[in-house]
Amino acid sequence: MKLDETTIDAAANRIARRWKVRVLAPVAETHRAYVFKVERDNGLAALKIYKRLGSGGEGSGVYFLRDLPPGIGVQVYRSSMLRSAVLMEWLEGDTLDRLIIDGQETRAVALTAQIANAVYATKFRFPAVYQRVALRMRRDLISLAKSSPSKSKHPEMQRVKTLLDHLIKTTTNEHVIHGDLIFSNIMLTQEGPRLIDPKGLRCDPAFEMAKTLISPYSTISAASLPERIAIRGPVLAKAVKSSTQRLTQWAAVILGHTIINGKSRDSIENSKDPYLTKLLDLSGE
Repeated sequence: MKLDETTIDAAANRIARRWKVRVLAPVAETHRAYVFKVERDNGLAALKIYKRLGSGGEGSGVYFLRDLPPGIGVQVYRSSMLRSAVLMEWLEGDTLDRLIIDGQETRAVALTAQIANAVYATKFRFPAVYQRVALRMRRDLISLAKSSPSKSKHPEMQRVKTLLDHLIKTTTNEHVIHGDLIFSNIMLTQEGPRLIDPKGLRCDPAFEMAKTLISPYSTISAASLPERIAIRGPVLAKAVKSSTQRLTQWAAVILGHTIINGKSRDSIENSKDPYLTKLLDLSGE
């Protein structure tokens, strides 16, 4: 069930009364939730109200944050029984996107590797509750091939599927991961980098670093991808005990999955994305 904006505001005030906090102002909206700045007796907090019941698909993210050692992710104070709302620590600071904008790419990548390594070292209590994202992606591609013959014949789809099958077969260690580890999901506070907005998934640890390896790729040409990968790859791969090539392979699969699912049946058959083609070429498959 999707909640409209009026219902969201009413829910925020209702939950605020129940949890004895005061709503100060709305501060952000994502495609899954609204975030409000609220005041507790002992300071500020963030109240996240989901547009759909069940945490808008982010329910595992709450488990993920609660299992992290202190100082790695935003602290969760409480969540509603139906997972429609979460009360969290209020973090001051910019995301690592600000470092990228300010030309501090090396620092942003190093901080991302630092926080990813901390997640990699964490022993999560109930890994079985986290979705195995690689198997879900394979099911998506199989389903897509059945429902859309034009997409199934697309050469990039065939390469993506083959590469995904290879990655699944050669994964020796699945780990609980953030699932959307990009610069905008890491806050740089006075105490150091802190994770926000996890999906909470289970996969090859190299999956975790794949988006950071190339993002934001739209700011460069496809021909410049090898240079970006050469700079970021060794730092990011070391954080999760993987290789630059494997990160590149996951980057290709993730981008391919996103593009192929997003294109219409009429437009995909003869179209190619230059970034995806370049990533597939660099993947060595």
